[in-house]
Amino acid sequence: MEGLPVVEVIIEPENLDRNRYVRIGEEHTKTLEFEPGKLYVKDRIRPRYALKDKLELPREGEKTVVIAPLPLLPLYKCMFGSTLAAELLIQKYTYHIPFHRQLRQLKDLGVILSESTVNGCFSRLGEALRPLYGRVREIVLSSGYIQADETVLPVISKDKHKAEKEYLWVARSVLDRMHFFHYELGDRKYSVNPVKCVKNIHLCM
Repeated sequence: MEGLPVVEVIIEPENLDRNRYVRIGEEHTKTLEFEPGKLYVKDRIRPRYALKDKLELPREGEKTVVIAPLPLLPLYKCMFGSTLAAELLIQKYTYHIPFHRQLRQLKDLGVILSESTVNGCFSRLGEALRPLYGRVREIVLSSGYIQADETVLPVISKDKHKAEKEYLWVARSVLDRMHFFHYELGDRKYSVNPVKCVKNIHLCM
């Protein structure tokens, strides 16, 4: 529990005559406590201004109506802010909590969301993070020491309506302490081959 914030609660004896007693020490009983998270709405208010005289023409470089540009958001026209989006991803990939359980947690915090809303924003988040993934992949594959592993996954085929054997790869740069996962249609011919990674890194690029 080192490094966590500490809230001290002092419990004094009742009806203690301090004229007769002196403090000689103290005992500590520590417990780990939890406070539920909270949700809030961030309202970005942008006032819109127009010329007072409607008959006046705007000067050079001016506009009839002026409003501040909207700051960049993680996703265009998405109700998820950056903090909630990050929390959803952390819960899913770090703590392996599926979305339907996260939706129940959000419901307990006072917000009811549909699975389609979360899944739609999640897909767009993946696209938004694609440049970061590409950069991590580039760093890993440029390393002189790479470890790679193949995992077999049973994936339901929508066409055949049954599970098929597909493949997921992970490549890890030992020196950089970075890794990435690779999945391309679950087919080995699209995947990162660890043998090729060792013999010729450029084949993985």
